[in-house]
Amino acid sequence: MEAYNNTPTALTIEGPTPKGIDLKSGQTARFRFGSIYFKVKSGHDTLTYPRNIPFPGEYGPYYDGTLRIQIDPDGVIYALKAGEAPPLSDFSEQPYGYPIAGFEEGNTLLAACLDELRKRQAY
Repeated sequence: MEAYNNTPTALTIEGPTPKGIDLKSGQTARFRFGSIYFKVKSGHDTLTYPRNIPFPGEYGPYYDGTLRIQIDPDGVIYALKAGEAPPLSDFSEQPYGYPIAGFEEGNTLLAACLDELRKRQAY
């Protein structure tokens, strides 16, 4: 995964490694990610996002072995096509499941979403 921080504040992405990945504003970080969800922490809050890799069985414009994302100030995550250089402001199209909005801790919708992801991963 490759993540671009398009927010004015520093972020920490938890899930890919035990201590997390720190991203300054305007910075990109590349890391391995195999969990069913990840958390993005800022000085304001922590949002949880389900894992969603647009991979229908063959590589395409949004996934060539690496998923590229842009995290925007409103907490929404957009998928980037291979070759697109962030930051982008116009997303005329997105793959299925994008953009993704994060869930706050304790959100019952988040719990239901994570339960469904766990069930699908068990198959």
